[in-house]
Amino acid sequence: MIGIALMGAGRMARVHAKAIGAAGGRLVIVYDVVEAAAKSLASDNNASVARNVDEALQHPDVDAVLVVTSSDTHVDLILRAVKAGKAVMCEKPLAPNLPDAQRCIDVLGDQASKVLLAFNRRFDSGHAA
Repeated sequence: MIGIALMGAGRMARVHAKAIGAAGGRLVIVYDVVEAAAKSLASDNNASVARNVDEALQHPDVDAVLVVTSSDTHVDLILRAVKAGKAVMCEKPLAPNLPDAQRCIDVLGDQASKVLLAFNRRFDSGHAA
């Protein structure tokens, strides 16, 4: 079973938390700058709460990281997670602007294959219309 660190505890993080269990994964730890939100989401999912990003990334049961934070934090969290040896799925967008997105791609280099950028409505005909 894959252990997941969830970065973010807002509305979309709650959706992802349910999906983790439904897909056969295990939500191990939750981090959010709003500690009360992290505690609530972690409690609802039998997970721990990280006091900071490093604690979440260094948890021994974490295999992958799901980034569901504000867009301006995505690049930093992706780079830190990959540097920690984790696979990463990140909610869209990669970054709030093209220079930050390009910097992320450039820094990742060969490790870009460890990152999946989620765009769950890409093939949804209703959304496309």
